Amino acid sequence: MHNNSAQSAKNSRSSGEMAADSSRESAVTAGGSAPAFPRASVPTMNSTRRNLGRHRRLVLTCVLAVVMLLLSLQPTALVIELPGPTADVLGTVEVSASASGAKSVSKKESKKESAKESAKDSATKTATKTATKTDIISISGIRTYKQKGQLRLVTVSSTGVPGYPAPAAAALWAWFDPRMAVMPQEVVYSVDTTPQDFKKEGDEEMTTAQDTASKVAVEYVKNHAQELGLSDSASIISALSSAKIQLHIDDIGGPSAGMMYTLGIIAKLTPADETGGQKIAGTGTIEKDGTVGRIGGIQLKMLGAQRDGAHYFLAPEGNCDEVVGHIPPGLEVYSVKTIDDAYAAVKAIGSGQVSGLTRCAVK
Repeated sequence: MHNNSAQSAKNSRSSGEMAADSSRESAVTAGGSAPAFPRASVPTMNSTRRNLGRHRRLVLTCVLAVVMLLLSLQPTALVIELPGPTADVLGTVEVSASASGAKSVSKKESKKESAKESAKDSATKTATKTATKTDIISISGIRTYKQKGQLRLVTVSSTGVPGYPAPAAAALWAWFDPRMAVMPQEVVYSVDTTPQDFKKEGDEEMTTAQDTASKVAVEYVKNHAQELGLSDSASIISALSSAKIQLHIDDIGGPSAGMMYTLGIIAKLTPADETGGQKIAGTGTIEKDGTVGRIGGIQLKMLGAQRDGAHYFLAPEGNCDEVVGHIPPGLEVYSVKTIDDAYAAVKAIGSGQVSGLTRCAVK
């Protein structure tokens, strides 16, 4: 009987388990899927490796970015040139002047008064810069005349010259910019040139160019006084011998503005309005015999002239091979050999009679 009871219990449990299983199967069949139970998130080996890989890539990217930045700032042995500022030699320029003063403090003054005066001294000793306008070409001792138009000298700005090394990033950018030029340093200056020597050489060339321009202009006016409308030529020639000519231009070196200085002085000494209200730019050295010489960077200088509103440009004949095919839109370029050619071109442009002027052509 005991065995029968145990067997009955076993049968009873089996029946219960079977019923439970049947119930679970019914639930799965009815719902379409087994009920979901939350599971603990356990990191696997693969996910850990993926996270480490992403972290390493991020660090490597940051390191490479820093390295590229440092490399881009490294100085190069290259010179970068771009169109520089232009200036109307018939106009004015701002000249900075420094004014400073100091007041001494008497030993008899009390400590309190001494402290006040010391504070005043600190403020007074600081130089105060004031800007005054003066003519770029200043002529005294003889009558001068105004022009309605402009005669603009043109320049090239350079990076990579002694004292101003060109960083790699700037050189790379300039390489792909058609308005810039990149060249080895030795093309522009000797590699052993110091910043002081470079500046001194540029200043000396500019001073020589200004002196030569003044002499050539005075001689031109003396020799063409009647043609230039100066009726009392004898007194004009006498006055010119004692006239004082000063040229005020800062931060521009080299001889390439010589022709424009010469034209500007002639224009200021003659009553005619040669420019006729036109904006005329140009470049070229000036020799003692009046020859206009070849210069560097003329393509960039034409771009600078166009940028600053010039419609006409005078170029040395020796630069025509660089001019042809590189003239900016809207700029008329004429070639000149001498100061006579250049002055005649200015008058022709001012009067609108340009058909007889010479244009650059391929030889």
